[in-house]
Amino acid sequence: MTTDAPIVTPLDPPWREVRFFTSLDSTQAEALRRTAMGENMRGVAIQSELQTRGRGRLRHGWVSEAGGLYVTAGLPLPAAARPDATGWAPLAAALACAETIEDRLGLAAHVKWPNDILVR
Repeated sequence: MTTDAPIVTPLDPPWREVRFFTSLDSTQAEALRRTAMGENMRGVAIQSELQTRGRGRLRHGWVSEAGGLYVTAGLPLPAAARPDATGWAPLAAALACAETIEDRLGLAAHVKWPNDILVR
């Protein structure tokens, strides 16, 4: 959880905005809290410079030091989208990000299953 207010940057549709925090317990936990309060998170990305309690697969702890990029994004899908239709989305997004980093920045980027991108 955090006490600081996010910096909110509007985006072009179908995305709506990025909410940037300097520190969060977890970007995913923040998105889940907001969803539980009834907020529509479709098209909203939560980003933080630091996570104090990040989680990996199977609830394993995740080191989320300052200097990384930690993001949880609510896909801008229609409400009627089937839950099983998004199963590969995290891996596809990670591959697209890794390829973009390599193409645009010339840095070797690797995907750590299922959706973490490691550079250097």
